[in-house]
Amino acid sequence: MSGFPEKLDCQGREVFLRPGRPDMRRGKISVRLSNDKVVLSYGRGVTLADIERFLRSEKVLKWISKTTDRSNGVMRGGNAVYLLGKRYQYLVSAGVSECRFADGNLLLPPKGGHTDGESGAELPAEYAADVRRLSVKTLKRIVAERLPALIELTGLKPSKIKITSANSYWGNMNVNTHLMRISDKVIEKPPECIDYLLLHELIHIRIPNHGAAFHREMARYMPDYRDRSRLLKK
Repeated sequence: MSGFPEKLDCQGREVFLRPGRPDMRRGKISVRLSNDKVVLSYGRGVTLADIERFLRSEKVLKWISKTTDRSNGVMRGGNAVYLLGKRYQYLVSAGVSECRFADGNLLLPPKGGHTDGESGAELPAEYAADVRRLSVKTLKRIVAERLPALIELTGLKPSKIKITSANSYWGNMNVNTHLMRISDKVIEKPPECIDYLLLHELIHIRIPNHGAAFHREMARYMPDYRDRSRLLKK
């Protein structure tokens, strides 16, 4: 299995190749999304030709296409606009002075040659920074609205909440200082994912690891937490 490249291209998407765990079945190939990267794991006996054939299969090509679309949001450096699980069209309107979400659209003020009535699905680059700021502002508001009920429910409270631009995690809790960090990219996910993430990090104040006790606490407060976790990672 030596001599494999670090990554391959599939439909314009980088696929990172990683040896599977020691107990991975011989000849098995699997693919997953990890921190916005497509990662392919392979077991013993797999050849580069096997991997290339796997990546050409219709099922995998469809999956790659889906993950490319979902990871192309403004918060991830792309030009598709997602907010709370919904993809938005943009509409340039002379009636607004700043970016805002309204009536199922992302309304944008005229700017840089973009004039009243222009619309589309792919956000012009000139507006990317403005929409990022709007998305972060929206996430801060949602966290402020939804976190108090979870604090009351669990009796657990962070010392501070910080919104970050991290790609390496959705959320993080410092178990010593109780500082909660939330990645701004979660704003693209449905509201139930945000609730799950906030509860997940609160429980870490009480239980630092992801052992059985942690999962019991999650199930106690949020019986469908596993479904929400899977939705967050899609």
